[in-house]
Amino acid sequence: MTLPNSNSYLIAIGTNLGDRQDNIVRSREGLCAVGDEVAVASLYETRPDGGIANLPFLNTAIHYRTALAPLELLAFMQRLECSLGRVRRRRLDNRLIDLDILLWRDDCAVMRVVNFPHLKIPHPLMLERDYVLVPANEIASDWKHPSANASIHSLLNRSMRSTIIRKICY
Repeated sequence: MTLPNSNSYLIAIGTNLGDRQDNIVRSREGLCAVGDEVAVASLYETRPDGGIANLPFLNTAIHYRTALAPLELLAFMQRLECSLGRVRRRRLDNRLIDLDILLWRDDCAVMRVVNFPHLKIPHPLMLERDYVLVPANEIASDWKHPSANASIHSLLNRSMRSTIIRKICY
């Protein structure tokens, strides 16, 4: 589906329950109902990052285009997560699927900022998560984080943490 005047989003996908690869494939297929994938990063197996999650995650990122505005995309993604079987429990718990909007560029390629109570773009924790930065760097290394005023590549080079276990190519 090609969308005129579309917004570009960098979306993180994570899962640590069930058939993790299938969870990611199904979430990507679901997103294609309202937009286009531009690029997809490799899969990375990662250790849980604190909280009560205790199983390894698979994480990836996609560059995604859609005509949906940020709040519309968030609502769609939350419905998609629910349709795939996600049950929201506690923060940092095990999860069947997790979709997060990391960054947003408008149709003029201007990085945008959103600050609503239930949606913040750039994602407020992305700078602290190498399991987000590593796959994001694969497909959007030159995207600038508007608050940090640095590219994803630069931000990853500054990262001092690592929860990455291994890269999985598929």
